[in-house]
Amino acid sequence: MRSLLFVLLLAGVATAAPVYPDPTLTPGAAIGVAMERLCTPGYTASVRNVSRELKRLVFLRYGVDWTKRSLYEVDHFVPLELSGAN
Repeated sequence: MRSLLFVLLLAGVATAAPVYPDPTLTPGAAIGVAMERLCTPGYTASVRNVSRELKRLVFLRYGVDWTKRSLYEVDHFVPLELSGAN
């Protein structure tokens, strides 16, 4: 199974953030999901699985202080709504 791939969207208030994530840290992936399943209400909630440990790893890779995590958002490079993978 493909490894979990996530992106840290930098949304810092005081600093300018890159528009896109570093592809060497968060390459992103898509999976084959039938359109009927993607369009089912609650689909993304049923497949979203981002553990606290994985979020910590993302912050570490990007050099972001974990205590400042409320200024940032960890998200998928390819949105789950567009058949992105966890």
